[in-house]
Amino acid sequence: MMKNVLKRHGARQAVVWLLIAVIVVYIITGFGMTEYRIIEPLTFGLLTKLLAFKIHTVLWGPFLILLILHIYQRTRTVRGSTISSSGYIVVLMGMKLR
Repeated sequence: MMKNVLKRHGARQAVVWLLIAVIVVYIITGFGMTEYRIIEPLTFGLLTKLLAFKIHTVLWGPFLILLILHIYQRTRTVRGSTISSSGYIVVLMGMKLR
């Protein structure tokens, strides 16, 4: 039986580390928008309030894609049916309704 490429260990690790990186940048840019008087000097003027806003806005798409991939990789198949671990699908549906 052919195993799904997205569920292999290397792909799982890549998605996890990319998701962590996106979350860290998302947090930093969030602080860059709200606490720009602190973040701008810490980044030597590289992360301005406007740039932080632009990056923060653009990161929403990659964050959502990586989150969905991460949740998909954590599902397991039992006798042909997919079972979600810890009810992640319910969480995703709640996010979509907002």
